[in-house]
Amino acid sequence: MSQIIRLFPSRLNLNGDQANALVLQKRAEWSGLTIDVVDYEDESTLAPLMQRLEGSDASTMLIVGHGSLAAMESIAHLKDQIEHLLVVCKNNHTSALIIGSSAEWLLEHTTGERVSEFWGGSIGYEGIETEVFGYLNSDANLDPMWIDGSLIYTLLHGPVMAKSPELADYLVVKLTGEESSMENSGEVSKYEIEAVKTARG
Repeated sequence: MSQIIRLFPSRLNLNGDQANALVLQKRAEWSGLTIDVVDYEDESTLAPLMQRLEGSDASTMLIVGHGSLAAMESIAHLKDQIEHLLVVCKNNHTSALIIGSSAEWLLEHTTGERVSEFWGGSIGYEGIETEVFGYLNSDANLDPMWIDGSLIYTLLHGPVMAKSPELADYLVVKLTGEESSMENSGEVSKYEIEAVKTARG
């Protein structure tokens, strides 16, 4: 069963970036494929999630979203556990998307002048070159996209998957094990608006 796991989506969803999961789910649906989205909100579920991910494979994906300073402070005591979750994902070649403040929180960096602009570029992920686009608003001295094995760290908002269909479709194929046939790719911009509204509640 193909599944996307969203970690603390009510807290780590400052710019509606948990909608990345909904975008992947919709793109799979357009190809006649199914991806389930499961939310982990309770801190007590981290230990069971760890066990679950230790037995996971490419059919699972983890999303750690973007949160406010208060949201990040609320999970500060869980940092070691979340870092270990990502190590497990990397060791199992399980994809993970770590967004915005979570990426800044987990990657060592310095800060400088804030950059606020639309960004686009090419990245290499698991042997493929893909174009990625999104909105960059950060003072972190980090690349907008940082790849570590199967882990994707990004400072980009948007949600990034709605604006980066090549990468999104690659992840759909990886999750489902089926080729994606995007007959409705022209609907992405329309769905992006719907997805962000849904993610923001």
